[in-house]
Amino acid sequence: MSSIGYRNDAPPTVKTAVAYALSALGAQWCDYTATGAAPKFRATPAAMLDKARWVEAFTMLQREHGFDLLLDHSAVDYPDRTPRFTVVAIVENSTTHEVLLLKTRVAEGEACPSLTSLFRSADWAERETYDMFGIPFEGHPELTRIYMPQDYDGWPLRKDFPMEGHLKFRDGRARTPWPPTLPRRTTRPRAPRPSRPRPPRPCSPRASTPARSGSRSRARSASG
Repeated sequence: MSSIGYRNDAPPTVKTAVAYALSALGAQWCDYTATGAAPKFRATPAAMLDKARWVEAFTMLQREHGFDLLLDHSAVDYPDRTPRFTVVAIVENSTTHEVLLLKTRVAEGEACPSLTSLFRSADWAERETYDMFGIPFEGHPELTRIYMPQDYDGWPLRKDFPMEGHLKFRDGRARTPWPPTLPRRTTRPRAPRPSRPRPPRPCSPRASTPARSGSRSRARSASG
């Protein structure tokens, strides 16, 4: 279970007009005090909305308050909670660079309203959330898997998904386990190299020393 609390008053970093508009839609603001997280990890203001107000809230933020950029879209799985999933979307005002995080809860088997009519980036973002969690999005133009094969059975980011993955596809084909089991490499013993005698090192010839002048004179006198 999550330790995040909720309250009616918005954080001081949220503009009054934005806080009032979201509160009018029934938003509950997140309180991270009990989580023990460092302040830098809970600086982004976040609010929980009812699923029926999901598209209405983003439409209002985009058209009236300039939140025109969808930064991220994902979900969190709480298998022991009802509703099971929390869908998360982060939007930014590209002029003032204000950032808001909005959440809504979706039960298993239920669909979440799509944001593709407001943000083009929601197309692939919602496909990724569907591919990893199995959450359908009502109104999405092409809700198909984006990472896993189309015939893959399972949702990899759910908490009950096995760590080793599934070994079969829906049509019964076996999947190669990863990492693959490679045949053990057999090494043959190397034959010893024949020892070859090292050739002797050539010696440089000694330079001839010229005779001294005194010995030459003695040699001439002896020969004469």
